Amino acid sequence: MHFRHRGNSVQLVRSEKDAVTGKAKAVPIGSLRKPELKIPEAVAKACTPAELAEVNHWVEDYTRIDTLKAEVVARTMPETLPQVAAWLGQADEAEARALAAELVGAWQQVRRAIVARNLI
Repeated sequence: MHFRHRGNSVQLVRSEKDAVTGKAKAVPIGSLRKPELKIPEAVAKACTPAELAEVNHWVEDYTRIDTLKAEVVARTMPETLPQVAAWLGQADEAEARALAAELVGAWQQVRRAIVARNLI
């Protein structure tokens, strides 16, 4: 089985031998939404016990890696933000303006998280 990242979901794909050609072919058996990574009942029923164990293992690994990536981003943000500020100061105005809207939205999310946890 292999896992294909498709935007906000992960497609679960089984390799099966084609009866006519004898070659392996990819057969999608379902997908997981990345935000939850909950295995839908239909997917669980479509999997063999070994495949279901493989999917569960993949979900655990992906969740652990995603958590580590978020920590790295959070811990490097104090170093990154001054670099962002320097770039905004010298960037093409149209590019800087386009990015500024995204930055403000992202910063508001960070600020809400800080306030919600009463961290400052």
